[in-house]
Amino acid sequence: MAGTVTLTGLVSDLNWTKLIDDLISAKKAYIITPYKDSKTKYENKLSAWRELNTKLSEIVNYVKTKELYHKKGYQVFTYTLKSSDGTVNPESLIGIRLTTQVQNGSYDVKILSLAQAEKLSSDSIATKNEPLSLSGVININGMQVEIEGDDTLLDIAYKINNGNTGVVAKVITLSETEHRLILESEKEGESGITLSDPNGIFKSLGIIDEAGIKKNVIRQGQNSLVHIDGFQVESTSNTLTGVIPGMTLYLKGQADSVQVTISVKEDVQTITDTFEGLISRLNALLTFINRQSKYTEGGKKSLTGDVNLNMVRNGIVGAVYTEIEGNTSFKTLSSIGITFGRDGMINLDNTKFSEALGTGKTEVITILTKFGESVYEKLNFLIDPYSGTFIRIEDAIENQISRIDRRIKELEERLQKERDVLEKKYSALEVLISRSNLIRGWMENQIKAMFKKD
Repeated sequence: MAGTVTLTGLVSDLNWTKLIDDLISAKKAYIITPYKDSKTKYENKLSAWRELNTKLSEIVNYVKTKELYHKKGYQVFTYTLKSSDGTVNPESLIGIRLTTQVQNGSYDVKILSLAQAEKLSSDSIATKNEPLSLSGVININGMQVEIEGDDTLLDIAYKINNGNTGVVAKVITLSETEHRLILESEKEGESGITLSDPNGIFKSLGIIDEAGIKKNVIRQGQNSLVHIDGFQVESTSNTLTGVIPGMTLYLKGQADSVQVTISVKEDVQTITDTFEGLISRLNALLTFINRQSKYTEGGKKSLTGDVNLNMVRNGIVGAVYTEIEGNTSFKTLSSIGITFGRDGMINLDNTKFSEALGTGKTEVITILTKFGESVYEKLNFLIDPYSGTFIRIEDAIENQISRIDRRIKELEERLQKERDVLEKKYSALEVLISRSNLIRGWMENQIKAMFKKD
């Protein structure tokens, strides 16, 4: 059974294993322990840098996602829907999506008809898996599809679906001897499906008649028809864009007797909440920097004294105190209620901020945009994955840890070799002692024998 071999002197009665362990342990403490202590310091430093970079990334990503370096990041609107018929839920008739280009106001909408896609059927076909002996080409919405004599009804559907025709083809089975090919346009609109049948294949299938007219129409193609503030709007789709700037309308239901009023207004509270989100993330970063910069009872932190922390803090402070040129009433963040507290954290006076938004929204948004732009540029420069200073620092620490690991491994291998040599030496010494004892015993026996003869 594998285990630890104890080298105990059978003759000398000495525990050579313990002697060797003590000797190697002493050398490890002298040679390897300093490297391990150094590695621990670097690992703690790396962990601190990663935490710092995470907080920086959270701020940069928040500013980028919310577009807080651009005025449209603070153009936030909400809408409400009201039905003229209390029994009809307006959300069952229409859906809304707003962008920053929308404007305050209300719009009265009536949905007279929904756009629908044309759907056609063939005549009843006796089989779907047997060749139909139809050959030639068919044209659907200007796209040519080649049909061969051994194609089945399923094969024809497959070829139409893979021919980029703008049509979805499928086969439905009503009974063992009754199958139909269904063609449905991928797009709504009254233009429907355009068919050309130079080889009579559509006629043979019963999709068009002898005169070339669509024969089995399941659903006519139709445009949507909407009244917006009394003006008629027609579209080939149930999604209307560009009719009202900054607003997309998703038509869901038809109700020409019901009027839906869409009211749009700017959402000032969301502007406040959005900026508070940025302040919260900046304060988390400042708290981390303050914690790393202070000496504690347990000693200094991993990044204590690191000039990069001061660079980050000074960048934020500089952005907060920047004065905006061109503004007249509000020029700085402090003028709209954003200041540093005694604890070094950024504070927001909600009352002062709301009043500033109410009396000088344009200038307030300019200040917030410039602040977001400054924060983004200063912090993103540090953590850019290709050129960021802090990313290179992390890489350097990781390389140093790798070098220490390699050095520790080399030293441990060297000490293991020393252990092997010592074990051989002490084993040989034990043999030598054993032989010496044998010789001594023989000589003693010889001397005793001599005295007995006398």
